[in-house]
Amino acid sequence: MNDKNLNRRFTLLLLIAGLLVSSCSSNTYQNPAVYSNRLIKLINDNEENIRAMNSALTKGNFQKAEEVRKDWVGSLKQAIKKAEEIGSYNGDDGLQQVAIDGLQSYKKVVVNEYKQLIDIRSRGDSSQADTENKLLRNINQAFTKASETVNQAESIFELKYTE
Repeated sequence: MNDKNLNRRFTLLLLIAGLLVSSCSSNTYQNPAVYSNRLIKLINDNEENIRAMNSALTKGNFQKAEEVRKDWVGSLKQAIKKAEEIGSYNGDDGLQQVAIDGLQSYKKVVVNEYKQLIDIRSRGDSSQADTENKLLRNINQAFTKASETVNQAESIFELKYTE
C-alpha cells in the first residue's frame, strides 16, 4: 500500500471518528418526550431523599437526618450538573433552565432550612417552636413552588413540541 492510500484511509478514519464523537456528544434531541423525561427524572429523584428525611426526623434520629441531608446535597449537585449537561432541546433551553432552577431551589432548602431544622430538633429546644414552624412552612412552600413551576414548564414544553 502506498503512502497516498494510507493517508486517505487515515484521513477517512479521522473523519468518521470525529462524526461519531460529535453525534454522541450532541445535545440535539429528536424526541421531546425523551428530553423532557430526562430532566423531570432529575427532579423526581428527590422523592427518595424527602421520604428518608421525613422518616429520620419523625423517628427523632437526627444523626441519620444529617447524613441524609449531606448525601442529598451531593445528589443535588450531581443532578444540577446532569441537567446542565443535558442542554437545550434543539436550541430551546426553557425547560432545562426551569429544571435547574428547581434543583437549585431544592438545594438551597436542604443546605439552609433542613440544616436549621435538624439543629433545633436535635437540641430539643422547645423555645424555638415558632422558628421550627417557619422553617417547615418555608420547606413546604419552596418544594411546592419548585414542583409547580417545573410542572407548568413541562406542560408548556409538551404543548409546544407534541404533535
